[in-house]
Amino acid sequence: GSPNFSTEVRISTSTRITRDSLLSDLDALLSGGADVALLYFAGHGSGRGNDVSVVTTDATQQTPGVNLSEILTKVQDSQV
Repeated sequence: GSPNFSTEVRISTSTRITRDSLLSDLDALLSGGADVALLYFAGHGSGRGNDVSVVTTDATQQTPGVNLSEILTKVQDSQV
């Protein structure tokens, strides 16, 4: 009778997805209290060196968004 996952949806047409807001949302997702967390991203990416960034609405040439390596570090450090 209950869903497998509770969901939070972020759509940039209804709100700005900034680098800071995405990092905050990632921290909330990985804050604990669950055995599994699922992050699904559909949007633009930007390659840079040996990394790729999830592009946010406040992207600049120097900071296109959140690097995948930053996300993976948060995942690794998480208790989820």
